Amino acid sequence: MTIANQSPQEVAAIPARIWSFGDARLDERTWELTVRGQPVRLHRKSLLVLQYLLQHSGEAVAKDELAQACWPRRILSDTVLTSTLNRLRQAIGDDKQEIVKTIHGIGYLFKAAVRVEEAEPGVAPRLALNAGDHPPLRSLWSLVERLGGGGSGELWLARHDKTGDERVYKFAVNAVAFKAIKREITLCRLLQQSVGERTDLVRMFDWNLEQAPFFLELEYVAGGDVCQWSQAQGGLAAVPLETRLDILAQCAEALAVAHGVGVLHKDMKPSNVLIDASGATPRIKLADFGSGVLLDAARLEKLGITRLGYTLTSGISDNISGTPLYWPPEVLAGQPATVQADIYALGVMLYQVVVGDWKKPLASGWEREVPDALLREDIAAAVDGDPARRLADAAELARRLRCLEARREQRAEEEAQRERAQRLQEQLVRSRLRRRWMMAAMAALTLGLVATLFLYWRLLDSERGREAALVQARNEATAAEQINDYLTSLFDVANPEVAAGKPIEPRALVDAGMRQLAERFRDQPLQRARLLGTLGSLYCKLSLPEDCRKNLEEALALEEANSGADPLIAAQQRYWLAQAHAGQGRWDDAEKLLRAAIAVLETRLAPTDSLLV
Repeated sequence: MTIANQSPQEVAAIPARIWSFGDARLDERTWELTVRGQPVRLHRKSLLVLQYLLQHSGEAVAKDELAQACWPRRILSDTVLTSTLNRLRQAIGDDKQEIVKTIHGIGYLFKAAVRVEEAEPGVAPRLALNAGDHPPLRSLWSLVERLGGGGSGELWLARHDKTGDERVYKFAVNAVAFKAIKREITLCRLLQQSVGERTDLVRMFDWNLEQAPFFLELEYVAGGDVCQWSQAQGGLAAVPLETRLDILAQCAEALAVAHGVGVLHKDMKPSNVLIDASGATPRIKLADFGSGVLLDAARLEKLGITRLGYTLTSGISDNISGTPLYWPPEVLAGQPATVQADIYALGVMLYQVVVGDWKKPLASGWEREVPDALLREDIAAAVDGDPARRLADAAELARRLRCLEARREQRAEEEAQRERAQRLQEQLVRSRLRRRWMMAAMAALTLGLVATLFLYWRLLDSERGREAALVQARNEATAAEQINDYLTSLFDVANPEVAAGKPIEPRALVDAGMRQLAERFRDQPLQRARLLGTLGSLYCKLSLPEDCRKNLEEALALEEANSGADPLIAAQQRYWLAQAHAGQGRWDDAEKLLRAAIAVLETRLAPTDSLLV
């Protein structure tokens, strides 16, 4: 198995080896091939083919086997494989096939003697550069001090001998670094021509690809990277949270600019964020696009930029790069990086900013260390394990951080409104229950009391004979007593204390009374008429005019059919029925009923006291 079909974590776990054969040397730490001590530029696939042949030196390797190992899941033509071998032979000087022999009809045989040793991890080659040296083709610039370096290149501070201007020179130490430099040239030119000179992107001034050691000439930022700057402030935790969040928001804005022109950074981490501390507040400069990816190659043609570091067939997954601490799950699983991969790295950095530790990994339970609910939401949105659910835009993360205080105020106001609404809702429910219970109870009691008082008055003031009045009064009193008993039973049903704490709705109370009416007063039409009128009038009070009308019409019909009925009760029911018609807009019907009720009352008054108009 070769690196071509291994995941990033598998690659990182394999000890690097150094292969030597003849005058050539392949260093797996940097994927650098040297011949007689000089680096040789060679396509990555040719290096993978060489690696596989070295692993199987002395063995015949079939073409299909070699193609599957170096071009997994691809159908490869003999032409591609032959061209790759020819480039490899040319690079190692094997014109006579003394190192790699073609076995016609079968494949290839690596014949040269091979020596292999395990390289020390973390040890990267260094250039023979010293302070005071002049970079190639830059006679007026002198190297001052080495700022750092590794497999991706050496960084040196340089100063102009006459003007004193300072720049950073980034030298390629091997073939991998050389390709990264070319890639960075391409992406920096694309950014500069697309968005102009920006203060949040490190400026590239020039480059040298003509004479080794090859280099980039970049803007020098005296504050160093954000880790170095934080250390100078007493540690990241000592920096005010507002300042830390502002720095992260600047990073998100710079990254959004790059994404906007189709450039992925692919190595977002604190060491690639430089700090300009010359002003009142620290300003960031995003650096090192050497691992970057171009999403739209056609943009280069439009701007007339040469594809340095990119072949016509190169894609997003050509190079495994970045720092595992900031890799999203999909990249760890071997999938290509996307915009969401950069946003994931930003999310990890935001977590580190909030907890005040640049070395803190994002692990299970990280939420417990972030007390601010809004920042927890922002981090979670940026590091969601599903790229499709992750924040789609770095600018959105910047906006969230910029508006954090306003969002806190809005969230507090929303919480306060929810609490107020909940309290009001609880009060309203309690108030409605009390009010409905009181309305139903008072309506029932009042109607019963009015009926009783009216009958009592009729008993005392009837103009008919005392004996007939006494009989009718007893009948009315008996009916009133039965009506009151019935209404009182409904009162008890409606009482929350009797109903196990579940007050009945007024409509349900009246409906219950109506359902029992026919059975209980089947042989007592007078009582049934009175109750139909009483309960029907309650429907009016509940704003149910249709139910009110139907029951009052039935009550009135029963009253009028009963020879012993009291005309004053019928008048009262006509009045209620008139209200029901008025509630439904039937004004003519309402007027007729009212006039009929008044006519009944007029018979009880003197002729000069007419009520009709």
